[in-house]
Amino acid sequence: MRMGGTMRAIKVRMYPNREQERLLNECLGTCCRLYNLMIEHCNRCHENCGRHPSRYDMQNMLPEMKAYDPMLRNVFSQVLCDVCARVSRAYDGFFRRAKENAGKAGYPRFRSWKRYDSFTYTQKGFRLSKDRLRLSPWKMDVRIRGYREMPGKLKTCTIVRKGAGPHYRWEAVLVYERKELEGNGARIRGDRRSGPVGIDLGLSNVVVTSDGRKYPNRKGYIQAERRISKILRRMSKYGKGSPQWEKYRQRLFHAFEGLKNAGRGYIYEVVNDLVDNHDMIVMEDLSPRNLIAKSVSRGMRKTYKDASWGRFLFVLGYKAEEAGIPLVKVDPAYTSQLCSRCGIEVPKDLSVRRHLCQHCGLDVDRD
Repeated sequence: MRMGGTMRAIKVRMYPNREQERLLNECLGTCCRLYNLMIEHCNRCHENCGRHPSRYDMQNMLPEMKAYDPMLRNVFSQVLCDVCARVSRAYDGFFRRAKENAGKAGYPRFRSWKRYDSFTYTQKGFRLSKDRLRLSPWKMDVRIRGYREMPGKLKTCTIVRKGAGPHYRWEAVLVYERKELEGNGARIRGDRRSGPVGIDLGLSNVVVTSDGRKYPNRKGYIQAERRISKILRRMSKYGKGSPQWEKYRQRLFHAFEGLKNAGRGYIYEVVNDLVDNHDMIVMEDLSPRNLIAKSVSRGMRKTYKDASWGRFLFVLGYKAEEAGIPLVKVDPAYTSQLCSRCGIEVPKDLSVRRHLCQHCGLDVDRD
């Protein structure tokens, strides 16, 4: 079974020097100013003509605007065109939501410099090597880490600024188009060490497999919550915008980033282990959002966040598809009550962690 082109994105960390960071911030400032000018122009056109200009109408205004604003000439042309595309998508989304009457439509608004934190090269203007990323029009080579080869054609490059100043965290999001994926052919089936496996999602153990392997819940969310609370308490002692307040704001950002990266890394570790070692994966067809809504306590909701079932299911889905491994989902009704040996129902509540069948004598872990 062959699939069409699939879009995949990878993130690489950027390490610009001071001069490069200054140029990147100037580019973001110029793009932010252009974004606000286009919002103002669209509002004026809508008031006077009853319609807002299209993406191409705004792009046709750029040569004339460059004649009056020299700063626009320091930004690559396709980056400026992408700003116009963002404004157009913002208005298209607003009118769609207003037409569907889907709650608050969210009229496009002006952005401050702090809220405009990315710009995109849509086709060209960047060149990638193993440890350098060259950006136009400055022709500067920014040092990068974490790049890995991806099959397919490199389509876009988005530069993202994160965190609080004066020193930011910079990332490049690279989007590839993979021409085709061959199901059942992405990997050689003979290189796996075992056959099918059944998995069960839990809270004390994120995943328990049918062959007895357990992947424990590291509970990073609960541990990070204590660190974050400590930073917030110290932060509250200083006035907003003061040097001490900004210092703790930077620490707060790094605490959240560390929590997010550690959780994501552990999920990929578990998924890769399952996909690399099994021919087929069988699991319950669960809805994490519904389960969290039915949580009986605040502590259980935090444990669900630690387990990150939603992200786990998303990553497992596309990783299994790329590897050509069938992912079978079964009805979750009574899966913890029915005996897997004789099929007779053995009622038990959540506090009972062992399955002990009185009919056939099967004694196994509930998961």
